[in-house]
Amino acid sequence: SIQYDACSELNWDGKNGKFPLSNACGQLGRSYQDENCAQGSTEFFSCEVDVDMEVTAVSQGLQARAPPPLQCGPDVSGYWDVASQTVKDSKLANTAGRTDNVGCCWFGRGSLQTRNVCNIGKFNYYFGKRGAEFERTTKYPDIDFCRFPESICTSIYGSELRWLTGLFEWSERVQRYETEFWNYRGKLETFVKNGFRGRSFVDSISRILVKGCHLENCAESEARMLGLRRQFAFMIINDVFDLKSLVRTGSPTRTPTQRPTHQEQEYRPPQTPAPIEKPETFAPVGESFFFGPVKPDNTASDKTDRDPVYVKPDDGGAGNDLIGIKDNGARRKQIGAFL
Repeated sequence: SIQYDACSELNWDGKNGKFPLSNACGQLGRSYQDENCAQGSTEFFSCEVDVDMEVTAVSQGLQARAPPPLQCGPDVSGYWDVASQTVKDSKLANTAGRTDNVGCCWFGRGSLQTRNVCNIGKFNYYFGKRGAEFERTTKYPDIDFCRFPESICTSIYGSELRWLTGLFEWSERVQRYETEFWNYRGKLETFVKNGFRGRSFVDSISRILVKGCHLENCAESEARMLGLRRQFAFMIINDVFDLKSLVRTGSPTRTPTQRPTHQEQEYRPPQTPAPIEKPETFAPVGESFFFGPVKPDNTASDKTDRDPVYVKPDDGGAGNDLIGIKDNGARRKQIGAFL
């Protein structure tokens, strides 16, 4: 998303200059509409698949002759031909064998590409209308992300939703990831104690985020751009934030004890520092996954009388301005490749 400054997932899984429109159903062999939450305590999170739903993504690749935005609906089929720069009506299957686009509206959105009926459904419960229907106080009670998944990118709250979905994905899927022999918190502490050395932890995080598992070869295919993700992860650790300097290494140096003086010193109480003016902050609204129950913000706004779903972004219709760095391609590529 950041690398290409795009909010919606792009159509990139092609071969010989042909990109199936059915990639909206899933790329690299995935089927987003079939990726439900686990049976048991979390299955009710999943969105219901509406076979009549029609959605067109707002984002398109920045490269020349890029395929058009992903699209779902009963009447969508064919493939994008790079040579002629046109959509061909002939059916071409994606890597999962799909040639139609019925119910295929669950492609990725936001900074970490939140996709499939499970993850979008969870977001809808913690932040959207589904949670409000269960009498939870949510931040966006009027937006049904299961009925309008593209509202993550197109609503009047799109600029914040694109990042909020990413934060939710990271905390819900990565930070809470745990197996019998591997958990995020423990491995992170080990990684820090070892001075941020070794690539195992970074590679595992990439696999968890992309494939849902941490081991090498735990999925049919490896996480895309794993080497580049690793390279830019250490660039951020070492060069951008210089995290190693924050880690205490070795034994602390002892300060020698000063000899007492015979002359009594007049006691002077320490000065009370002047209060620091607290910057204005904006509290989250509703009982969210991150912040717990809070009171809703009832501050009047010029957004209150506008439709929260159908408003398009003010960028000429392209919908690609995710973080406002269109003109800084090098930096976007560096940060985006890691994420």
